[in-house]
Amino acid sequence: MQKIQIQAEVDVKSLIAQMDTDDLEDFVQKASAVLTQRKTTNIKARETALLQLLNEECTLPDRHWSRFRELTQKRAIEPLSEEEEAQLQSLIREEELLRVKRIKILGELSQLKGVTLQKIMEELDIHPIEVE
Repeated sequence: MQKIQIQAEVDVKSLIAQMDTDDLEDFVQKASAVLTQRKTTNIKARETALLQLLNEECTLPDRHWSRFRELTQKRAIEPLSEEEEAQLQSLIREEELLRVKRIKILGELSQLKGVTLQKIMEELDIHPIEVE
């Protein structure tokens, strides 16, 4: 038998109004389950994406941290050259921007999970970075 596709415009409100109570309750229960599944999937996907961003894009590369430490230790002993001072200031700005990004991501995670920022930081074992 040949299948024919028909498009129809249906007023959902009037369709629901025509359903008997048992069918309507069943429909609402199934619709609620689908909605919950979609929301849960979306939240989990967003949470995963945010955690990935934290891990991959919110810390200075090791070589930058090494250079930062080297320059701050040198500055504690002797004045830096103009080039070294400019490099240190650039690294400081880069780290500050990453910290802002990190806080924004942690804030969004805390909202998604309905907990405080402090709780998220504890769950992820995130502590303030000690700068020498």
